[in-house]
Amino acid sequence: MRRARGDRTGPRLHRWGSRTTFCRGLKRAVGGARPGETVAVLCLDLDQFRIVNYTLGHEAGDAVIRTVAHRLAECIGAAGSCAHMGGDEFALYVRTSDADTATWAERVLAAVEQPIPVVGREVRLTASLGIATTSTSGRDANRLLCDAAAALHEAKEGGRNTFRQHTPQASRRFMDQILLAHDFERALSNGEFFLEYQPRVHIHSGAITSAEALLRWRHPERGLVAPGEFIGTAERTGWIVPIGRWVVEEVCRQIREWLDAGLPVVRVAVNVSARQFQLDDFVHHVARTLSCHRIDPGLLEIELTETTVVENVESARRKLEALRGMGVSVAIDDFGVGYSSLSVLHRIPVDALKLDRTFVQENGIGGWSVMGTIIDLGHRLNLCVVGEGVETERQVSVLRAHRCDEVQGFYFSRPVPAPDFMRMLAASRLGRSGEGAAGPVAPRGSAQHPEVMGV
Repeated sequence: MRRARGDRTGPRLHRWGSRTTFCRGLKRAVGGARPGETVAVLCLDLDQFRIVNYTLGHEAGDAVIRTVAHRLAECIGAAGSCAHMGGDEFALYVRTSDADTATWAERVLAAVEQPIPVVGREVRLTASLGIATTSTSGRDANRLLCDAAAALHEAKEGGRNTFRQHTPQASRRFMDQILLAHDFERALSNGEFFLEYQPRVHIHSGAITSAEALLRWRHPERGLVAPGEFIGTAERTGWIVPIGRWVVEEVCRQIREWLDAGLPVVRVAVNVSARQFQLDDFVHHVARTLSCHRIDPGLLEIELTETTVVENVESARRKLEALRGMGVSVAIDDFGVGYSSLSVLHRIPVDALKLDRTFVQENGIGGWSVMGTIIDLGHRLNLCVVGEGVETERQVSVLRAHRCDEVQGFYFSRPVPAPDFMRMLAASRLGRSGEGAAGPVAPRGSAQHPEVMGV
């Protein structure tokens, strides 16, 4: 937004590359703050903005960014300033009071949520927002920006479309994530990552039909790091790509080990991130890894989220056709909570839908009715439907009543290390419940598989 020369009262928008100018203005605002006045810094990130670029094109995305920038400038007016920091990130500061800080955050989020007309359509966005103030972070501009970024990280981890105010605990968690990112290269080199396997079973017979490989990290100082503590950081830093490649290679190596041991091997599913799937050589890497370990492609399944597929439907369709053409199975993970589920489902070649665990939890007749509708939809499309997160006998009964095909969850087994899963496979009889399926798995707590319990 241009200002007339000499006009110092209107909103000021510093565009791409103006971080230095913005910081200078912030320093002046902090230094000139009157008694009782607070300077609040707000770091903002548009939620899932990449979907706009993928579905409408980058020119449309640029137009959306310009509109958001103007709206932010108009929102704060003469109370402060804002800057487009690059990509879908913005920074703002306002001169206010501690009592009004949250009100400013709500105004900013409301400005972003207003529909944006672009290329004949209306785009609706939400944003995540982090706030730091001179009252809590002191009067150093760089510290304010860092603390607001840490609060933004908390907002995104908290589910997006919200704001968080800075706390010392948030900064410590943020720094902890940064330090964690530096450890990924060492973890890959030193073999700190390992996989656990959770069986997927036929809902009527209890026969093992496949398994899901789940990533774990044994950190030399921190001990066992939960996936929720590092997967998000790996995705943001790009390390999810080499880590994801390692998972595919390790699964194929493990399958070969099981085959060489004469075990009744079942198909193993691998979760693939959006970044990894979008690589031009993704399909080639899968094919090369299968060939290197002499693995039948039918023993591998690729799991993708709906959002990963919808980001570029045509590219996804071509890759999925190539995977299924070589014999690899494809499943849509966490189905039912993604973006535009039904609009793309009929356009992509997949073999299975994995119901998001929120549909499976005991949430009453209404939620289970939705679950039943999704199961019927999957069957009409000739897809196998899998219930995830199954923890109780009641959930199994409801899924069975709705004709769900397979189930996975703690009710049958927690994820277990490869040797324990080997023992499960060795103890089962190949073909007992159907060709290519291992024998029944006893529900959790049964004496038939004591090695699985408590893991």
